[in-house]
Amino acid sequence: MSGDNSTNIDDKRRARVREMERARYARNPNKYREKTRKYYHENRDECIRKAKSYRATIPSLIRLRSKEWRKRNREFLDQIIRQSCCWACGMSDFRCLQFHHVGKKTMEIAKMSYCSRIRLVCELAKCEILCANCHLRYHAGTIVYKEFYHAK
Repeated sequence: MSGDNSTNIDDKRRARVREMERARYARNPNKYREKTRKYYHENRDECIRKAKSYRATIPSLIRLRSKEWRKRNREFLDQIIRQSCCWACGMSDFRCLQFHHVGKKTMEIAKMSYCSRIRLVCELAKCEILCANCHLRYHAGTIVYKEFYHAK
């Protein structure tokens, strides 16, 4: 019993430390990115060796985790599409809706199913949802993006 209690306390401590690290990272992500890059460049061979040995020891776990991420992200995107309508004309048939990047895109939404939820949400923030017709009309130049503001 006492062993279970100490394990539970250790897990809580680890979780609290992880939360504190995430908060520190959120306050100044550039500092931690630079620190990580510097460490990697100084210890490149060791980092590569560790990554290879990790991948070699548990490839099935990595594949399983990747499948879970893809499935979870596809379900997340489906949920967004099903609850949305075209920003320009209001069509709500989810089979016709597409993501349109308004700003500079990092990656296509369809190819981001393996990415983390944070990266996916950041990319979605740059998108509007349009039906296929409005999306094609926009790229053909027959409607201007400013018209969308007046359509609503």
